[in-house]
Amino acid sequence: MDTAKIWQDVCMGLNGRIALVTGAARGIGRATGMRLAADGASVAFVDLDGESAVAAAAEATGAGATAIGIQGDVTDTSSVESFVNQAAELLGGLSILVNNAGIAPSVDVPHLDDETWQQVIDTNLTGAHRCVRAALPHLTAADGGRIINFTSIQGRAGSPLLAAYCASKGGLAAYTRALAAEFAPSGITANCVAPGFTRTDLIQQVTALPPVEKALVDRIPLGRLGSPEDIAGLVAWLAGEESAWVTGSEFTIDGGHTAVR
Repeated sequence: MDTAKIWQDVCMGLNGRIALVTGAARGIGRATGMRLAADGASVAFVDLDGESAVAAAAEATGAGATAIGIQGDVTDTSSVESFVNQAAELLGGLSILVNNAGIAPSVDVPHLDDETWQQVIDTNLTGAHRCVRAALPHLTAADGGRIINFTSIQGRAGSPLLAAYCASKGGLAAYTRALAAEFAPSGITANCVAPGFTRTDLIQQVTALPPVEKALVDRIPLGRLGSPEDIAGLVAWLAGEESAWVTGSEFTIDGGHTAVR
């Protein structure tokens, strides 16, 4: 048994694949881009914060990967078409799309005005659709394209002050199932990743006071908040060949939170 080759195949299981990750400048998106790059994929890091996207790509490149950083706005159709086509042109195609860009303003329903509601839906749900629509010609040309959309446990369980966010993530899960049904004949799979409380900038703001973090952790059977790298590992599996017969599914990754909620 050639254990060295087996190890290389495991670590470089995405060799030859080309990924685009939105919201990739920080947090889960950045960790996902880094993990896909470490597993052998060429990666386009896309973010509204173009400088940070370029910096993330530079770090991946410094570790030996092929990566580019692109400024892009998922709420703007022309921007989406531009960064998808730019990534495909510079990297030689596109076989993995990860829709991670999203916002989650905290507003109670009586004060949730049309503008805020529309901004959340436009970013989290319609933004993902724009990216899918632009990427489809490239994914169809790839051998086994992958669409991975980030939903949330709040898309099913609901949460006070996050009505627009919950609606956008629940809608994205339904949209993903429709994609799975429509594009299975083209060899494209579509799945969702639904993280629980993960140690990102957003959660850090919520857990700035130790009692608040303890209250959250006490509700998680595994006894800790998730890390962006925890989430990235699941994305890498969904992007690879081992998940080739998986489509239309939503994968909860929350330390057991919703199992006992």
